[in-house]
Amino acid sequence: MESTLSDDTTFSALNPHAVSEHPSSEDEATPLSSVLGNNGSRTSSHSSVGVLQTEHVIQLSSIEHCMPRAYIRICFAYRVPSEDHLEKAKANLRAFVKKTVDAKPYLAGEVMDVKVPGQQTGRAEIRFTTDGYLNYPVVEVQTLLNSDGTPIEYDELDEAGLPPSRLRPEEVSALPPNVDPQKSSPVLRVRANIVKGGLIVSFYLHHCISDGTGFDLLTSGDLLDDGYTFCAPPESSDLDVSALDDRLKCFAQRKTIIREKLSTAPADLQLTRQIKARHLDQPAMPTNPPGRGCVMMISASKVSALIDRFNGNDTLKSPLCHTTNSVLMALLWRHMTCARRPSIQHNQDVKTSTLLIPVNVRKRLREALPEGYFGAAVDSGRAELDLNALTDLTKMSLDRISHTIRQAVVDVDDSYVRQMIAFANSADTNTDVHDIQASNMDRVTGADMYITSWLTLRSYQHDLGMGIGGPDWVRKPWSRDPGSCIILPRRSPTPEYYEVVVQMTEADMGRLLDDKEFMDYVTRVID
Repeated sequence: MESTLSDDTTFSALNPHAVSEHPSSEDEATPLSSVLGNNGSRTSSHSSVGVLQTEHVIQLSSIEHCMPRAYIRICFAYRVPSEDHLEKAKANLRAFVKKTVDAKPYLAGEVMDVKVPGQQTGRAEIRFTTDGYLNYPVVEVQTLLNSDGTPIEYDELDEAGLPPSRLRPEEVSALPPNVDPQKSSPVLRVRANIVKGGLIVSFYLHHCISDGTGFDLLTSGDLLDDGYTFCAPPESSDLDVSALDDRLKCFAQRKTIIREKLSTAPADLQLTRQIKARHLDQPAMPTNPPGRGCVMMISASKVSALIDRFNGNDTLKSPLCHTTNSVLMALLWRHMTCARRPSIQHNQDVKTSTLLIPVNVRKRLREALPEGYFGAAVDSGRAELDLNALTDLTKMSLDRISHTIRQAVVDVDDSYVRQMIAFANSADTNTDVHDIQASNMDRVTGADMYITSWLTLRSYQHDLGMGIGGPDWVRKPWSRDPGSCIILPRRSPTPEYYEVVVQMTEADMGRLLDDKEFMDYVTRVID
């Protein structure tokens, strides 16, 4: 698959703004032409040029410091019936993203590592400028072609179930999937990829500043009306650069204050969690070997039957109910570990398998965060089982595994989260706090893994303002990160199947596909 940039590759938001959290009519007007040349270029003679380059800083929360330096990556695939519809869809998408950046100016900024003497490694912050806000490249547009230069047919992709292998990150996005912590990284990038008869829109949102729930708020348009937005007057208004700069500064300060709710921990907090972080004098974690990623469709009716059976025959006498997530995760954890075991049997020290489960903590804190909180508000539940028991049906039933997962999720409460915050706040200068999740599992030489659930995201309802209905497919761009899974958003309240991104080494994936018991639940495999 090749890509060609169209004439309208980049759209810049050069229109004047008079932006405030509360619109004001008392601003002194400065014509945009005095700051921007007639062709949109900067004029160096005006004193406002210096103001345009002023950096506004948002200090991230302690939880966000612990997030991976990577992007939340999702592609939405839409059928577009005609060229006229395509042009309207592109224009509407640009307007949607522009309004979103208007509402959250720091989306035009970058995430940067903070290097402060005496503080631990891994702290990060958002930096953005008035200039970057006004000139944000709203949507990049390109045409995707086959390797022989012929157009890619949407019908072909649709019939194949939009295979992740056709969504290579270097082709569908302007950004790599992971970032170098030593360098600044854009907060958000959107690219519209044109194919014959369709449009594939890729969103990349930095994981340090938000999470899956936040991503859903962004792509649904809910960020435009969450009570924490800038309000842009009509585009014909004149721009007072100094006033805008002052407001952006205040906005950044407010966002820092809001994030403090996820940066504090009681002084008398009892630490019962075992949390590890990489020390700078330790060798870097070994890299995962090349893997294979595919989407598996798992029968919803068979999952429902398991849930009903487990909840109706609770031998554990537990008040916890089995859920779609816990049963899906139990199936994946058990059978993926069985498939992976031959690859780790040489390591006699591996006695257990740990499953980490990212959990939305907005409603789990003693003082709950607003539902529309856009920052990263995630901590990982931890389930651990004996390796022999996990992989032996005679020693541990599937409902016991599902129950262990439910308990791990329930355990993520205010005290649990505050312990992570306390750990991040007290780490010494030799400790790297970024990507705590990766530091607390071994997916390369051990039997650990993580499963992220996007099941409740409303992605199949999102038309991104384009007016062409919801997407046909929601996909994570091609990834080969062994030992990780994502349960994709459900298509409807009563779907026929659940889609799961499964990532393993080639050999392990082969064994999983040969597992007849597991494959009895799988209705389709999309590579």
